[in-house]
Amino acid sequence: MVAGLSHIAPPEDLVRLVGVVNGLAVLDLPAEVVDAAITHPDRKVRWQLAELQRGMSIDQWARLIADEPAGAYRRRLQALAVWHCPRVTKDGFERWARDPDPRIRLRALWFRGLPERLAVALAADSDPQVRAEACRCAWPHLDAWVSTGLRQASGCQGCDRLLSRTR
Repeated sequence: MVAGLSHIAPPEDLVRLVGVVNGLAVLDLPAEVVDAAITHPDRKVRWQLAELQRGMSIDQWARLIADEPAGAYRRRLQALAVWHCPRVTKDGFERWARDPDPRIRLRALWFRGLPERLAVALAADSDPQVRAEACRCAWPHLDAWVSTGLRQASGCQGCDRLLSRTR
């Protein structure tokens, strides 16, 4: 239904519909509607978009996840992105991991396919939020000496949680 209306209804009406229609396969929303829903203040609208809209770009997924505070809801969006987002290229991961802005470096950790080498490098990042997020991805690739050193050197909460599980 929404897909059929997507070319005749005003974008603001379509964004409201995304938030109230439950279980509807929203397949073909115009880009301006998707962009408006990504920044919509109602979490239900953003969640419905993530669940139902197919064909969102990597950039749209990154903005949707980035605008959400860290926590369980962000992790749920990341889990949806694993299934619905296009694959990030190795060059894309490299570009994000080398970016001077820690908010951009975090993007590399949100999508499947992050090369092991980059996960390990980001686990030693200067930004504590990047380090904490990277520990989850890099942990299986770190030896005990390195992981203990990261914990002692950085006070990384992610490393603390992972170390407490391995004792």
